[in-house]
Amino acid sequence: MTESHCDPPVGRLLNTETRFIRLLVALSLMIAAAPFVGVLQASFGRWWAGTLFEVVFAFMLLSAALAVATRVNQRRLTVTLALICTVLSWFAYQYDAFGLRLSKDLLAVFFLGYVIVLIVGYLFHQRRVTNDMVAGSLCAYLLIGVCWAVIYSIVNEISPHSFNLPENESIGFTGKNTVNSLYFSLVTLTTLGFGDITPASNVARILTSAEALVGQIYLVVLVARLVGMQNAVDLGDEQQQHPSG
Repeated sequence: MTESHCDPPVGRLLNTETRFIRLLVALSLMIAAAPFVGVLQASFGRWWAGTLFEVVFAFMLLSAALAVATRVNQRRLTVTLALICTVLSWFAYQYDAFGLRLSKDLLAVFFLGYVIVLIVGYLFHQRRVTNDMVAGSLCAYLLIGVCWAVIYSIVNEISPHSFNLPENESIGFTGKNTVNSLYFSLVTLTTLGFGDITPASNVARILTSAEALVGQIYLVVLVARLVGMQNAVDLGDEQQQHPSG
């Protein structure tokens, strides 16, 4: 089969040199917007609050879909999944139905897990440290936190009161409760564990422990990989400058 019959690399479709930097910006916007959903809901109503978060959430999903795509067909798949997840998330927020909430959370976990696997695979196939690779490393770490936040939302949907929270608060990856899910997930991922939100059920406890372990293993392996790559580059440069014989 000739090259003209193959899917062209996605690099011909968009600038791949900054794809993870764009995703990092989108992730940062989504995390930064989460605390303001409750404020907007109290001041302007539930619709406006939901619209704000759904827009930044959609931006993050589409940025992730474009960042990991290496072929046209793969790009179509990831973008389609991101769009379906966005639509489900919008309807789940507007109609507040258990089935919609659970469906969009399950699809979000699948999509985010797929993106994380692709990013980690990319990182371990690179031979030189670049700014975009460092951004990709940070994206994978934050996406682990977001993915686990959605998992906690699923657990709490299926088994309410799986977490001990302050009064009148709840965990869920939708509306004003999103900030609680993200907050608990990120403090668990970084092993801070302030104790204001704690797991109450056995499933929640196991998942919390697993996230902490995954976060620490990721950092240890990633740092070792980056240091090893940089040392190899430095050694290669030194050999070029001072060839033997």
